[in-house]
Amino acid sequence: MFGLWDLAEVQHYETSVVSMTQDILRSGLIRQFDVLVDLRHHPIQPREVAEALQRVIGRLRDGVARVAVVTSNSSLHKLQAARLDQSAHTRFFASIEDADSWLSA
Repeated sequence: MFGLWDLAEVQHYETSVVSMTQDILRSGLIRQFDVLVDLRHHPIQPREVAEALQRVIGRLRDGVARVAVVTSNSSLHKLQAARLDQSAHTRFFASIEDADSWLSA
């Protein structure tokens, strides 16, 4: 995820990710999967975009076992990311390596 988004980009993202998730689950090859989200280059988003992304994340629970989110070092960025997904199976990390280690455990 890169740059500032608008609501049209959130809608496109939602359509793509929901479709991809459904395809994975329909394949029957796996029941659950882990997700690594890299937000290091995804700046703080406008409120309406953040709220729309929160709704999208809520739709993507089926099949997701764990989510590792990598954020920048900005405190405000970390707070916004934490508001997007407050579920028990989500953890936040400062590096890809730490996130990958958690997902591999």
